[in-house]
Amino acid sequence: MFIESEKLAELKKIDLLSYLLQTDPDRLK
Repeated sequence: MFIESEKLAELKKIDLLSYLLQTDPDRLK
């Protein structure tokens, strides 16, 4: 269960990054 939540957290981080890149790439600079 712990491993599953870890994977889920990683996926959420990746989703958030890709979302930010799509919406406002200049924000990350």
